[in-house]
Amino acid sequence: MTSMEYEVIVVGGGLSGLAAADKLSKQGLKVLVLEASDRFGGRTLTVRSEDGGAHDLGGRWLAPSQHLMHALCAELGISVRKQHTGGYAIMHPGGAGSVRKYHGTVPPIPILSQLEPAKDLLDVAVRMVWGCECRDISLLFALHYSNVAGGFAQLVDAEGAAQDSYIEGGAQQLSERLAARVAGRKGCACISEAPVYQIDHGGELGGSGEDGVSSKELGETGVAASYERGASSNGPEPSEEGASLKAGQCETESGSHSSHPASNNNASEERGRNGGAIVHSAKGAFRAKAVIVAVPPTMIIRHISFFPPLPLLQEQIGSRYFMGSYTKAVVCYPTPFWREKGFSGEAMAAGYSREHPVLMSFDVSGEGGAYAALACFITGALADDHGGVTEEEQRAGVVRSLVRFFGEEARAFTELHLKVWADDLWTKGCPVNLAPPGVTCKYAGVLRKPIGCLHWAATETSTRWLGYMEGALEAGYRAAGEVEQWLSKVEPK
Repeated sequence: MTSMEYEVIVVGGGLSGLAAADKLSKQGLKVLVLEASDRFGGRTLTVRSEDGGAHDLGGRWLAPSQHLMHALCAELGISVRKQHTGGYAIMHPGGAGSVRKYHGTVPPIPILSQLEPAKDLLDVAVRMVWGCECRDISLLFALHYSNVAGGFAQLVDAEGAAQDSYIEGGAQQLSERLAARVAGRKGCACISEAPVYQIDHGGELGGSGEDGVSSKELGETGVAASYERGASSNGPEPSEEGASLKAGQCETESGSHSSHPASNNNASEERGRNGGAIVHSAKGAFRAKAVIVAVPPTMIIRHISFFPPLPLLQEQIGSRYFMGSYTKAVVCYPTPFWREKGFSGEAMAAGYSREHPVLMSFDVSGEGGAYAALACFITGALADDHGGVTEEEQRAGVVRSLVRFFGEEARAFTELHLKVWADDLWTKGCPVNLAPPGVTCKYAGVLRKPIGCLHWAATETSTRWLGYMEGALEAGYRAAGEVEQWLSKVEPK
C-alpha cells in the first residue's frame, strides 16, 4: 500500500522541480517533492567561509535577459549584484609563452595572423561553457544551445551576458526558500534523502469506490502525512515558517518502521485500479495523479525504472546524452590582492595541465570588500582526469594555477572549498547534459514530451537559456502548466 495520495509528485528538489512545485502548490494542489540527496538545490550549492562569505560551488551568475531568475529573486527579496570586472584580465598560453593582459572577457586576436591562438580560444570557450572537449559535443547542439541564449557571445561574456551578475548570499538559497514555501502550504511536503527508484504510471484515473482506494484508506500515518500542515501524526510539527523539510523512516500500517516501500506487485495492482502513478522511494511509496520528473536525463536512466517502460526514444535519451565535467574551487584570501595589482581576477589558460589544472578564474569577492575570494574551474577531460587524484593534490594544483596567474601572494589563502561534481552521486557531473554528434536531431524533440501523467522538467528540457538556472525555471514552470492542463482533462467535473 502507498503512504499517501497527492495530486502531483515532483521527483527532484533542484531549482526546476521546486519551481514547478511552487507554481502548482500556489493553486491549492497537494504537491510532494522527493529529493534524493540530503539537501535541496540540485546543481546549485552554497558554502560559507569563516569570514561570512557565501560561495557558490555550483551555478552562480545571471544575465540581464534571464527575466525569470531576476523576477524570482525580487519576489523572494534577494539582492542581485554586478560581477566585478574592473582591471585587466589574463590569458596564459601555457608553456613558455608570454601572458596576455586585456580588458573584457574575450582577448583580442588579430584576424588570420594567429590561427592557433584562435583555435586555443575556441577550446577554452567550449571547456568553459559545456565542460567538455570540442571533439565530444555536437556542433548542431552547440549552435542550438547558443541560439536559445541569444548567441554565443551571451555565453562567454560577462557584462550584459551570462556572467553579468550574481545572487547575494548564494544561489542555493532560492531552492531552500522555495522548498520551505512549498512545505508550508496545506497538504504539501518536501522530503530529502528520498531517492526514487521506480515509477509505475498509466491507467485511468478513478476516485474511491468499489474498485478504488481512497486517501483515507491509503493511511494518514505515513511519512508524507508527518509533513502536512495540520495533520495529526507522530512526525515533527510544522513551524510558522513551514513544515520540516526532512523525513525519517516510513511508518507502515502496522505501526512498525521500515525504510522499504510496499512491494512493486502490490503497487502496480493498485495503480491499475486507481490510475495515475505510484512513485517508489527510499522513504516509501506515494500515489499521485501526475508526476513531474525534474532530473537530468542521464540520472533518470541511472536511478529510475518505469513500469510500463517508456517509449523507445525516451528510454534511450539518458544513454545517448552525457554530462559535462566540472570541478569548481573557491579560494578565500584576507584581501583581494589581485585588484591591488590592477587585475580583475579573471584569468584563462589556453594551455593547462595536471600541474596547472585551472582553466579559468573569476573574482567572487563580497560587495564592498566584505570578503575576498577567487572561483576556479577545472573542466573537460582534465576534470575527468583530475577526479582520480587525491583531494590534497587537487587543492595544490588549484593554488599553483593561481600563483601562475597572479603571483606568489596566491599561496597565502585562508580557506579553499572544492566540489568535484563528477563525484556527486545524484548528478555525476555539471553543468548540463550534452549531445554528442548524431544525437540532437533524433532526440531533442522528445526530451520534454509528456507520456500520459508523466511530465519532464530540469534545465535540459528548457527552450530558453538551456543549461542555466533560467532554463531550470522555464522548464519547471512549463511542466507545471502541462500538469494543470492534464489534471483539467482527467479530473471529474
